[in-house]
Amino acid sequence: MHERTRLPTNSNPAVFALRHSIAPYRTLGTAFILFAIWGFIDSYHSKNWGFFESTLLLIGMYSLQVMMGLWYRIVLKNDVIIQRAFGKKDVSLQIKNITSVGNEVSGIKTNSVLNRPFRRVTIYGNSCDGNKYIDISLKHFVEEDIRSLIQIIHEKRPDLVVPKKYAQTERKN
Repeated sequence: MHERTRLPTNSNPAVFALRHSIAPYRTLGTAFILFAIWGFIDSYHSKNWGFFESTLLLIGMYSLQVMMGLWYRIVLKNDVIIQRAFGKKDVSLQIKNITSVGNEVSGIKTNSVLNRPFRRVTIYGNSCDGNKYIDISLKHFVEEDIRSLIQIIHEKRPDLVVPKKYAQTERKN
C-alpha cells in the first residue's frame, strides 16, 4: 500500500495522499452482504444453490466497482498534485501553476456522462500541455484530508481564493 502521512497543515510534506472514505460503498456493500446471507439461508433450505451463487456473482461485480473506485487517488508530492483514476491518464498540476480552486456540482450534462464526481473541489491550472483540472470528490475522500490539502495549497499560494469551507481557521489555545 501507499504510505499515508498525517501532516499538520503548517509542515512541508514530501508526500501527502488523501485517504479514501467508505461512504460511497457502505450502503450498497451492506445491502449486498445481507442479500448474500439471505441467499445462503434460502439456498440451504431449498438445496438449490443457484440463488446463492448469483448473490456471490453480484458481490464479485460490486467488488470490481469498489476496486476501480479505490484506484482514484489524489496525491501531493514535491509540490505537484497528481490525480490517478481508473481508465484515465494521470493528471498532474504544479502548485505554482494553479489558477483557481473552487467547489462545483455537476449539472445534468456532466452527470449524465459520469466522468466527473457529482460534488467536488476542482483545482484548475495551466501547464505546458494546456489547461488542466483536478477533481477531488467530496464523497470519496476524507473531508479532513481535503481540507488539509486545500490549506497546504493556500499556504504556498496565498494569492489564490479558496472555498470558505476549507479556509485556514484560527486555532484556539
